[in-house]
Amino acid sequence: MVLPRFRGAIPRRKRSGKLFARPAWYKRPWFQERFHCTSCALAVERALARCPGVAQVRAAFATETLRVAFDPALTDVSVLKALIREVGFTAYTGAEAARLAVSPQERDLARRLARVRLGWVLGGPLFVAMVWGWLHPLPAAVPYAMALLTTALQLSLGRVYYAAAWRALRHAHTATTDLLVSLGAGSSFVYSLAGLALGWHPRYFDTSAMVLVLITQGNYLKARATTHSLDSIKGLARLQARYATVARDGGTVQVPVDEVRVGERLLVATGSRVPLDGRLCTPAADLEEGVLTGEAAPVHKGEGDAVWAGTLNVGSPLELEVTAVGQDLRLTRVIRLVLAAQSDRVRAVEITDRLSRWFVPAVLALALVTAGIWIDEPGAALARMVAVMVVACPCALSLAPGTAVAQATARLAAVGILLTRASALERLVRIREVVFDKTGTLTEGHLELVSCPDGHWARVAAALEGASLHPVARALREKVVGERLPTVRERREMAGRGVMGRVEGRVYALGRAEWIASLWGHAVELPEGTAAVLADSEAVRGVFSFTDRLRPGSAETVRRLLAQGLDPIILSGDREPVVASLATALGIARWKAQVSPEEKFAYLQAHPRAAMVGDGVNDAAALAAAGVGVAMGSAADAAAASADLVLTGNDLQGLLLARAAGRAALRVILQNLIYAFGFNAVALPLAIGGRIPPQFAALSMSVSSLLVVGNSLRLRRMRLAVPDAGSGGRR
Repeated sequence: MVLPRFRGAIPRRKRSGKLFARPAWYKRPWFQERFHCTSCALAVERALARCPGVAQVRAAFATETLRVAFDPALTDVSVLKALIREVGFTAYTGAEAARLAVSPQERDLARRLARVRLGWVLGGPLFVAMVWGWLHPLPAAVPYAMALLTTALQLSLGRVYYAAAWRALRHAHTATTDLLVSLGAGSSFVYSLAGLALGWHPRYFDTSAMVLVLITQGNYLKARATTHSLDSIKGLARLQARYATVARDGGTVQVPVDEVRVGERLLVATGSRVPLDGRLCTPAADLEEGVLTGEAAPVHKGEGDAVWAGTLNVGSPLELEVTAVGQDLRLTRVIRLVLAAQSDRVRAVEITDRLSRWFVPAVLALALVTAGIWIDEPGAALARMVAVMVVACPCALSLAPGTAVAQATARLAAVGILLTRASALERLVRIREVVFDKTGTLTEGHLELVSCPDGHWARVAAALEGASLHPVARALREKVVGERLPTVRERREMAGRGVMGRVEGRVYALGRAEWIASLWGHAVELPEGTAAVLADSEAVRGVFSFTDRLRPGSAETVRRLLAQGLDPIILSGDREPVVASLATALGIARWKAQVSPEEKFAYLQAHPRAAMVGDGVNDAAALAAAGVGVAMGSAADAAAASADLVLTGNDLQGLLLARAAGRAALRVILQNLIYAFGFNAVALPLAIGGRIPPQFAALSMSVSSLLVVGNSLRLRRMRLAVPDAGSGGRR
């Protein structure tokens, strides 16, 4: 995953009559090391947003990823990374993170654990002295020892918070939770030093120390828990082989996968994973593709079939010809999709981010008010002020929606359902209609040619189709496989109608009968089923008739959609008799035949609560305009790029599973938000009234964040089941 450059935008969905843009950078994140809270993410966003040439910045606290859209003519990667370092963080592009022996998250966890251990070594005696002081008078020398230990903690643990708070204020003009911790621990430490020098009582060395130790401990546990959000990504990345056995110079040699070139031949032993995408060169193979499709059963492949990196060879040794390397691997694209989805922002994230921007300044103001209320008792005022600043951490609020979205996304990826935008989970729950394309969606899309003119005209038709991925093109190529095709010049594809070009000096067109009639006025009687007409200006040269099988699970999916109160619709470019027959077989009451891509696009623009399920290039615009765009795993690249959801296993029931996961995720987000708001609503008044000592304020703040993360982690164990009417699935 390399750092993306800003290359413009592609159409997305309709909002208030306008098309919003989705920039290309959205798909390729940086890895961030490591945000302490949502205010830290905001600080990075603000620092980069002021850089000339930066068009958009999005930092995700829950998944520790960062995306930047920028103009390479005005700035570059090194400048952006330097700005991030000034705010106190380190960023890695995906490619840089992959080359590290230890991931950025693991390195950060190791450093945090070292600080926790040091904190307890220095803070343990202070904790003992604090408890002893509650029961017995302390010896005269103990306060001086406490001052030394607390000073050591300030220089080791405290400086991390002080430096981070200062950098955020200086470079991003942002008040983060590091500032709250710094003011709380620092003010109690300075007050206690002055008290020791001047003979004041009480002193708060133990308070300052325990705030630093407990918050450092809590941040470590929280970081460790939130790192589980990336476990699915790590698991996918580990499936990528580091070495491949390549056939070279009459023998075999094992080389790093980075050195393998497209077109080379690889050998894959039984029980080994396929290192790179390729085309099977052996007569047959059995591969376990569950990592990409969610299906555990091995898939039988024949010579010429596509095989994918990361899949497991469970049959005989095989040979393949490499067709893709590096960033073009299907496994790499899956990882990018999951990362993009986990970092996408649902509406709840946008709301909590806006609240968090004002949270820290509001808490600082409340702490000052608290100190003013208790100003007659300086020691009590300090303790209550510190407790308010420490207990009111926005981390639980920030983690509430983000961690739930990340876990739901990872759970769906494990069963072959890839979200390109996590906000689709929210929109899926609210859809009222599901619009289906026919060929390749409700049907398998593998057309079988049942009648056609032989010889020359079949070769002309296949040549016109060329390398198109349309099912008609595939069926025609299979008919003339091994035969020499004529050369086509001035070839043009007419979306939803057909293709035309010049062959041997004459212009031919292949496509729908209505289109042919509009070109040259030829009338033709079509057979039952899907048909394509080949003609030139003089006459119709042939009629090609095809059949297509219903996709397994289509009827059950439609039945369950109807049971949930959703309205299934077919919009197809095929002929009316074909579409009517399919709609009757599936029990779909609303359908329309001979629909152009422009008409599909217009319908979905007018119905924002409709989902669109398709697979062809001609569906790309409709998928982009739909409330939720769903592409089949076999979809063309343009269609998949426009979709919010990709069903890699080509199972339509994945739409229902995703909807069930969306309901579960929204339910967990609501639970998290209720807890986070409830915690602050209860804890702040208690801290103001002196009912929560600063030490327990630090402990409860950390526990609140851990509870939110723990609740979200339940989604990783969610038992996905296809729901019936009104159900959101079962855990």
